[in-house]
Amino acid sequence: MPIERPRLALVSPVPPSPTGVADYAIDLCAALEVDYAVEIVTESVSPGTFVTSRSRAVSPADFLKKQRDHYDRVLYQIGNSRFHIYACELLHHVPGDVVLHDIVLSDLLTVALGGSEELDHVTMKDSRAPHDVIGTA
Repeated sequence: MPIERPRLALVSPVPPSPTGVADYAIDLCAALEVDYAVEIVTESVSPGTFVTSRSRAVSPADFLKKQRDHYDRVLYQIGNSRFHIYACELLHHVPGDVVLHDIVLSDLLTVALGGSEELDHVTMKDSRAPHDVIGTA
């Protein structure tokens, strides 16, 4: 009798979303499938779509409904674009491990707060130190 693998929810955009994190998630999923039964929580493709040969897409709404006892682990992949807003919203309801793919998340936050994708109203003294906001335009 085969050993049942632990269930993992990978929360990430996948292709065709035009973000490097989506491409990375496919490679990561293939590696995780060795040890886990993976479901990919995404808005990028329709629920039930096979994203890899072994892993299907799950909608964020379905994930919220069944997550309590269904998954052994939740892994979030979050980057600095609008394609990650749903993941941030899910994180408020479902704890998990988070991989941040960008040091600065200003574009993600701007879009999440209702602004445009380009952060044009804040001037940073040094982009490596996002806490050093020196003024607004």
